[in-house]
Amino acid sequence: MDRNYTIGTNIVVEREYAPGVHVIFVDPHGIRRDAIVTIWHSYENSREKTLESYGQETCCNLVWVSGDEKRKDDYGRQTCRESSVVHKGSQPAHGNFWVWPDE
Repeated sequence: MDRNYTIGTNIVVEREYAPGVHVIFVDPHGIRRDAIVTIWHSYENSREKTLESYGQETCCNLVWVSGDEKRKDDYGRQTCRESSVVHKGSQPAHGNFWVWPDE
């Protein structure tokens, strides 16, 4: 783990570059969606080292649950996948990027 941060007074969230990490995907319409990272691209062994080497957060592939209630199958609401999603700091548009949950 590279850095922990606190939401409110009781919840500590960990920031690390690992598959399965929770992030927020902001879709092209600007709607924030809970997402899970499936892979990180171009990262060093730690978040601090990545920021030092690249000067910004890395991009990732992620999966999130569809916001469209009509998109269902036998397993429940369908999932959506996004690839090479950049961090908000690298995206001037109002959507189609990821952020840490506290951002």
